[in-house]
Amino acid sequence: MTVAIVEDHRTDLNALRKLALSDLAAVVAVVRGFEPAEAREVLKEAIPDLMDPFMGAASDSAAVLLEELYAQAGRRAPTIAPAPLLEPARVDSLARWAVTPMVDEALDSSVLSRLTGAATRMIFDSSRTTMQNGITRNPTGTQVMFQRMPRADCCAFCGMLASRPAYMAYRSESTASQVVGRGSTRTGLDADGNRLSGGVGGGIKARGTQAISENYHDDCRCLAVPILRGPAADAIQASREKFELMYQQSMTDENGNRLSRPADILAEWRRLHGTK
Repeated sequence: MTVAIVEDHRTDLNALRKLALSDLAAVVAVVRGFEPAEAREVLKEAIPDLMDPFMGAASDSAAVLLEELYAQAGRRAPTIAPAPLLEPARVDSLARWAVTPMVDEALDSSVLSRLTGAATRMIFDSSRTTMQNGITRNPTGTQVMFQRMPRADCCAFCGMLASRPAYMAYRSESTASQVVGRGSTRTGLDADGNRLSGGVGGGIKARGTQAISENYHDDCRCLAVPILRGPAADAIQASREKFELMYQQSMTDENGNRLSRPADILAEWRRLHGTK
């Protein structure tokens, strides 16, 4: 049994991503000559109107996949709530961060590249959240494990996380969608787009050791898929095999030294497999 239904869902999300990026490019073209503060205000208005429909569609697609997985497992799917849409605070933070290249030309990014990564994350986060919420609200109360399933050409970071077996990753009852964070989303700009002293915040960091399994970067297209009983369950678990092999290969450097630090293993992974 293949994981075709999972990959079909990823294809749907990528189609939504393509449409969203086309709309975002049109908005960025409009604000390109604006002052940063003016551009930020336009983005604050445009981002929710543009992204909410795509995020809603991604959530609906994830709900359909989850229902299929439950049907294959011979179980009745729980009531699946849609993923939440964008909150004003998140939109404000994103708009401030997106216009930073308009203030600092030394940055190796652009308004469009920042919004491209963020939009991808929004769409795929809607899928991941819907899947996780659908499981955590399972009235049977049974614990369900998830497998991280990245795209074929994923980065080394996502590949390394995907190499972890489900029991080391997230479980619905404890961490799938309820990790409490701490940190700052400080963007380095004030309300008028002027640079602030003190630098940029480190973002919201999840507490606890489970955080590494639940990290998703901008432009990340990994899926978090529950392992239920049924014909797809074994295939979902087997999807990590190639990443596990790559991990094992990366635990020894070119001089034969055994590596234990995740940062060192990640660096060796990149050297061996040519991924970012």
